[in-house]
Amino acid sequence: DHIKGWIRMQGKENFLFITYEELQQDLHGSVQRICQFLGRPLGEEALGSVVAHSAFGAMKANAMSNFTLLPPSLLDQRHGAFLRKGVCGDWKNHFTVAQSEAFDRVYREQMRGLPTFPWDVPDDASPDPDPSPSTPEASEPPNP
Repeated sequence: DHIKGWIRMQGKENFLFITYEELQQDLHGSVQRICQFLGRPLGEEALGSVVAHSAFGAMKANAMSNFTLLPPSLLDQRHGAFLRKGVCGDWKNHFTVAQSEAFDRVYREQMRGLPTFPWDVPDDASPDPDPSPSTPEASEPPNP
C-alpha cells in the first residue's frame, strides 16, 4: 500500500521517484539526477562532497544523520541503530523460508500490473502462475 501510494504520484510535477536501490547502485548519478530535478546543478567538487557525505558509511558515522543525539525516550538505540547495514535486501536474512515464500506470494498479488522495481528479481525456481506483463518503459525511472 505504501509503494502504491507513491506510484500514483509518478509523473506529477515536483515529484521525483527514486529508490534506495538506485541510490546504492549509482549514488553519483542519483545525486546528479536529484540536482537536475531541483534545477540546482552542482560543480564536480560540490557534487563529490555531496556524494561523499551521502554515502552510507558517512551517514552512519554522522550523529546528525544517525540520530544518536536523540534521547532514548524518542529513539532507544539499545534496540538497534537507526542506520543498520545499508544493504539492499537484507530483510531476506531475517525471514524463514516460509515467511519469504508467503511474502513473495502476497507481494506478487498486490503489485500485479504495476511497474517493476530494482528489487523485483525474477524467481526462476518458482514461476508466477499469473505473471503480469512488464513493458520496458514501465521499469524505467520516471523522467522528471
